[in-house]
Amino acid sequence: MALSLPTYLGLPVLDWRPDWQGPSTTLGFEQSKSRWDESGGPVEDDAGYVEGPHTVRTVRYVLKTRARVIDARELLQTVVKGRLKSFWVPTWSPDFRLAAGTLSGSAVITTTPSGYVKFLQGANKGRAHVALFPRLTGGTIIYREIVSAVEIVNEDFNRSENEELTLDSVLTDDLNVLDPGCWLLLCRAASDELAIVWENADTAVLELPLIDLPREGS
Repeated sequence: MALSLPTYLGLPVLDWRPDWQGPSTTLGFEQSKSRWDESGGPVEDDAGYVEGPHTVRTVRYVLKTRARVIDARELLQTVVKGRLKSFWVPTWSPDFRLAAGTLSGSAVITTTPSGYVKFLQGANKGRAHVALFPRLTGGTIIYREIVSAVEIVNEDFNRSENEELTLDSVLTDDLNVLDPGCWLLLCRAASDELAIVWENADTAVLELPLIDLPREGS
C-alpha cells in the first residue's frame, strides 16, 4: 500500500507527530545553487553560489513496526528525496491559543495576543500558514493561509486584548477554545544523507534535519 499523506497547496504535508524535536538554530550561511541540466554526469558552470541564513531543526521518529519502517523508507524515497523536495511540516508547538471557539463555516479565528500582527505578519516571515486541530470534535487537521490579521485593542489600558486572523477559506469543523493550533512551515531536508537506523530487532529511528523555507512559504 502506497504511503498516503495529506496535501496542501499542491505539496505533501508530513503530518507525522515527531517523538522528539530539536531546537531551532539559525545557521551561519548555507551555500546553494539553482541549476537545470537534463543530461547525466558532472556539470560545470561559472554561476555563483547564493548564500542566505536558514533555520534548521531535527525531528525524530521512533518506528516500532515493520509497516512504519516501510512508510518511512517510502517517505525518504518519494517525498523528501534528500534536499530536492519541499513539503509542509506542522511545528507541533503551542504557537498560538484560541481565545474563543469558532464554528465551521467561519473564516475568522480569534487568538490570544501572540505578537503576530506586530512581528510575524508579512512576506518572508514564514508564518502565513496554520494547522488547526479540532480534537474535541474528532475532526481532521485543518490547514489554512492567513490572509489578514488585526489586533483587538483595549483602549482603556492601551494594550492588545486578542488578535483576529482571517483565513483564506472557511473552517470545515468546529473549533473549541481548547483546541490547539500551530504554524505550518514549508521545509526541505538539510542533507542528502538520510538514514533509518535500527536500534534493535523491533525498533528503528529516523532523524530528519529540516530547513525552513520562509520565502517560498509566505
